[in-house]
Amino acid sequence: MAHTCKNCGRDYNGNFCPDCGTPAAGYSNGPPIRQQPSPPVNTHNRARSCSLGCALFLSISLGVFIIIALIAYPLGSDRPSAVSQSNAPSPTPTPVVVSAPVKYSGSGDDVITIDPLPEGYVFDITGNSAGRHFAVTAYDADGNRLKLLVNTTEPYSGVTTDTTQSAATLEIKASGDWSIEMRSVFTLPVMSRGETYSGSGDFILVAVNPGSTATITGNPDSRHFAVIGAGQGGYDLLVNTTEVYSGTVKLSPNTAGFIVTAVGDWTITLN
Repeated sequence: MAHTCKNCGRDYNGNFCPDCGTPAAGYSNGPPIRQQPSPPVNTHNRARSCSLGCALFLSISLGVFIIIALIAYPLGSDRPSAVSQSNAPSPTPTPVVVSAPVKYSGSGDDVITIDPLPEGYVFDITGNSAGRHFAVTAYDADGNRLKLLVNTTEPYSGVTTDTTQSAATLEIKASGDWSIEMRSVFTLPVMSRGETYSGSGDFILVAVNPGSTATITGNPDSRHFAVIGAGQGGYDLLVNTTEVYSGTVKLSPNTAGFIVTAVGDWTITLN
């Protein structure tokens, strides 16, 4: 039987309009259930949130080297690139395991063997309370000199590291007691834009979303004061002076941490 749809005006035969499903006049049953098309499948992985992305970076990249680029990506190296597969599930963050600190102590000259921590490490060093000569030098497994970590004639307390993360022995030159604590990079303070960190002496800081500039003060006694910004692209010497310092410096977009060399107090504010 022919009908004209009272809803869309379509002429048709049957009990329902084939276009809109409106029942024909005099037909009381509801319209047939029309199969809705399935939504298109997005074959691209969705961008992870910043918090998840940061967790993945920490758990994957730092499982190999260290959070800050000066250690995780030494100068001249390339950041590993992610390989995307459209149907691959999102990776599950690997729980971060923070190694217990390892402490070495002694008195006078010594040479000690160390086992680097798997997730990256720094050295927290104290010594030379009598103000004599105090030096700590790192060497790799083949005996090659890596870095002079400490060299001073004053009492020393500071945090430093060898950027190669391949130290095997430490040579200590000292007249009195000393201690060297090797601890996980995950114990380093992390600062972000809008935050201020105050410290004294040599130190290493991690930066996450640091902003574009940093306001730095320090060196009240006019000794040597240097601040290096470290990132994937290498090193930026932000401050290097023997005078009292206060100023604002530009940061590289890849800045991931700061290496501070100082004798006295200092502050860093990320703007």
